[in-house]
Amino acid sequence: MIPFQEPFAKMINQGMILGRSSLAYRLQITTDNDGVKQDKGLGWYFSADLVKKVKKVYPLTPAALLEALQQNEAKFNDVALRDALEAAGAKDGKIWFSPQHILIDHVDN
Repeated sequence: MIPFQEPFAKMINQGMILGRSSLAYRLQITTDNDGVKQDKGLGWYFSADLVKKVKKVYPLTPAALLEALQQNEAKFNDVALRDALEAAGAKDGKIWFSPQHILIDHVDN
């Protein structure tokens, strides 16, 4: 015990954080299986600028997402993304984006 109020009791990180992080958006699917909603995160990440443009498309169906990405000249493998969306059940689910902090020192350009 210390005889005074601990000033850093709620400090999250007590060391220096090395590296740079950035905000990216992870593609998510919410499906409804017999009344049970399930969120599935796909391993696809997009920049904030691209997500802002794509979010103007509503409702965001798999076909609309692919078309919006192509219209905004996004570089991606459309066959792989289409397969991932189908495997996740995106046809009957809701497509959305979840913000994630990414350590960009570990991202290949």
